[in-house]
Amino acid sequence: PIGVAGIEPDALATPALTAPLVHGEERIGEIDCGPKRYGAFSTQDQELLTAIGLQAALAIRNTALTAELAERLAEIEHQTQELTASRTRLVQAEEAGRRRIERDIHDGVQQQLVALLAKLRLARNQIGRGSEQAATTLAELQEDTRQALDDLRELARGIHPAVLSDRGLLEAIEARVARLPIDVRIETDGLARGTRLPEAVEGAAYFLACEGLANTLKYSGAKHACVRLATTPTRMQVEVADDGRGFDPAGVTRSGLRGLADRIEAVGGSLHIISRPGEGTRVSAELPLEAQTHG
Repeated sequence: PIGVAGIEPDALATPALTAPLVHGEERIGEIDCGPKRYGAFSTQDQELLTAIGLQAALAIRNTALTAELAERLAEIEHQTQELTASRTRLVQAEEAGRRRIERDIHDGVQQQLVALLAKLRLARNQIGRGSEQAATTLAELQEDTRQALDDLRELARGIHPAVLSDRGLLEAIEARVARLPIDVRIETDGLARGTRLPEAVEGAAYFLACEGLANTLKYSGAKHACVRLATTPTRMQVEVADDGRGFDPAGVTRSGLRGLADRIEAVGGSLHIISRPGEGTRVSAELPLEAQTHG
């Protein structure tokens, strides 16, 4: 114990005078004084100790608030850095996506349309000469046109599927699942058919489901998968689970998962991946229904 003039050094174990340390309505401690060497504590001593206690409580609380503020500022700085990095990756991904679309159109559909034009000219000339080959050429044109339309639809679907804009999240995922070669169950909780959510939330949830199912097909070897959609008045949860071979998330860096995390974070959500080798995989996200887009 620290010796104080007029007070026995070992007497603080049995305080004779006490003043609480109170800030607002919160008691955060107390000040204890042992008995004096000479005489008893007076009313003025009690008042002085109480005043000291008030000042000490304020100082202690200010110190705690300063520490809390520093911790919060550090957290905000970290979130800002993460958000800036996510924003940068999204911009880069969007630019890469534009280049991919340009390349797909130039090397794919555009060349198909050029070939269609050439065949149309050939068919016109054949018909003009009464050639029997005209019917064959027209049949080929019909098939080539159908293929070009299919390619255009697939390209547009990768940008933003029309069914998502027109009919909503549930039916867009149903349409996607219908084209998959494995058994996929869709479970809903609070999301009725035709229910519309904020556009940014629908987009993020849809692409999480698509990316999760794509990874299931590419990597997991699963026979079954499940897409779960659950909503509350303020939040939405979307999850893709499979019974595949699983993996160690810490040891895998997939650009699709990184891009998906950026997309989820951009609307104020959080992405979670749970997987172990031999135990399947769960990819889920929590999304605020009042989505805040950053960018």
